[in-house]
This record gives sequence, structure tokens and C-alpha cells, in this order.
Amino acid sequence: MIPRGLRLVRRRLLQAVPVLVFVILGTFLLLAMAPGDAVDAYLAGAGGGGADFAQRLRQEWGLGGSLGAQLLAYLARLATLDLGWSVTFSRPVLAV
Repeated sequence: MIPRGLRLVRRRLLQAVPVLVFVILGTFLLLAMAPGDAVDAYLAGAGGGGADFAQRLRQEWGLGGSLGAQLLAYLARLATLDLGWSVTFSRPVLAV
């Protein structure tokens, strides 16, 4: 017999899974629907840059593929806690 407290914890953890999936997919889709991308935001903050530089950044940052490929890469990085690199702080985001 499982103690009542452990059943409650187990139930809450199972209820958290759909919420996490919704938040992860919602965040990804909201960012994908926004005008521009991370490269545009970076270049605007840096004072601009050439089209070749922007294209190279999109490839390095994984923004050149299809939306499905970007989602799979996003999920793979989340699963390994690789949240990317902070350009502002020149450190991994997880360390910031």
C-alpha cells in the first residue's frame, strides 16, 4: 500500500507533465510566430550587420531549417538542459 502523501506527490507530478508540454510548445510557437527571429534582434542591438553575417548566424544558431526541425532541436536541447549561450554575458544561459 502506497502512503497517501506519496500518492499525492505522484498524482501532482503526473498532472504537471501536460502543463510542461503546453508551456514548452506554447513558448516555441509564440517565438516562431513573432516577426523576425533571434538574429534580427541580435543585429538590431548590435547596430546592424550584413546579409552574409546574418545568414551565417542563422545557420550557427539552428534557425535555417524547417519549423519541425527547429522544434526537434529545441526539445533535444531542453532535454539535455542546454539552454544556449548568452551573448550579453558571454556565458551559458544555465550559468546566468
